[in-house]
Amino acid sequence: RRPQGGTLWWKRGLVVPATLAHLPDPVVIVEGASDVAACSALGLAGVGRPSNAAGAEDLATLLAGREVLVVGENDAKDTGAWPGRDGAQKVAMRLAREREEPVSWVLPPDGSKDIRSWFVNRFPSGSGFQPEAMRNAGRELIGLLRGRATEESASKKRTADALVDLAMEIFELGLSDAGDPFAVRREGPSIALPFRGNRDALRVVLAREYRAKTGRTPNSAALADALTVLEGEASESGKRHP
Repeated sequence: RRPQGGTLWWKRGLVVPATLAHLPDPVVIVEGASDVAACSALGLAGVGRPSNAAGAEDLATLLAGREVLVVGENDAKDTGAWPGRDGAQKVAMRLAREREEPVSWVLPPDGSKDIRSWFVNRFPSGSGFQPEAMRNAGRELIGLLRGRATEESASKKRTADALVDLAMEIFELGLSDAGDPFAVRREGPSIALPFRGNRDALRVVLAREYRAKTGRTPNSAALADALTVLEGEASESGKRHP
């Protein structure tokens, strides 16, 4: 929560089980707390997003390096709206962009609105706690979901590559007499921009130019990768400039 206009504004966050780090991939990204509870009972790693289409940025940070599978809901409306399906697809697309790799999404098996209802149908009230049967059911469910999943691809060109191309288009690169890389705009005043540092550093200017051109904000990892490549380009000639 944070102050906003003199009142407290609350933002719903992710639902994350304390055992997440010890559970096997894939991490099943579901909607809400009850689905996370069902995943835990099935021995699956589950994380709940706060609503059908929210939480992608936080998920990208939390689940970096882990295999993920976004699960929607069978909640189609008579009007034609299908928030559970559309939200899952949007989250998968945003994750694919943030992670710069494909991310899959899927709907629950037919006859089940969500993972919780699939679990309740499989283990109705009164059936008792059956740890081994539940773990086997969890593995079966993952197989069903993977077999039906749709993959959303990242953008055709990685963000880091696009940043490098943009920098080479706008700037000339060089090394100072102290060996520090710098960039100078091809059009405009001959002012050297250091690669890192203050608000006029290449990192900041390049992020701003990328945002202006694409409407998207580059993530810090893509900027770091791009600057590493650009440092190599600046050093290639070996010529120093005062």
